[in-house]
Amino acid sequence: MRGRPRKPTAVKKLQGTLEKSRLVDNEPVPSYPLTRVKAPDYLSDKGKELWDFALSQAPEQLITTLDFGVFAIWADTYSKIIELEADIQREGMFEMNSNGELKRSEKVKLQNELKTILFKSMTELGFTPASRSRISVAKTDKTEKKNGFLEL
Repeated sequence: MRGRPRKPTAVKKLQGTLEKSRLVDNEPVPSYPLTRVKAPDYLSDKGKELWDFALSQAPEQLITTLDFGVFAIWADTYSKIIELEADIQREGMFEMNSNGELKRSEKVKLQNELKTILFKSMTELGFTPASRSRISVAKTDKTEKKNGFLEL
């Protein structure tokens, strides 16, 4: 059985729980916010839209260039879940197998697997209410902007 995953120093600092005795020697310190990096070309249009939206809503100190990979996984996975949902809505959640029995669609199974990946990346990035509640960021002009989710 594995213990709880380690928290990055930046998260401890944002939460106000960083103690000198808990500092990690030679930990990489990202110096650039991810807003300086454009979305990867392999993302779908929906993935790029999600990338831009999430970066516009996240506090600048929260996501940096070192988070590129997990952030790209989040955007790609989320866009695929949305695409699969459109297919499921159109085709239905169930299909007939070769014996004429009704079974859950393979697309529903795939979507559920993708949701597991999505949730893990959301937790890593601080995108869930629980993970966000453990982070405190200083107010800046960017954090005082109005909530973009309310405009949806």
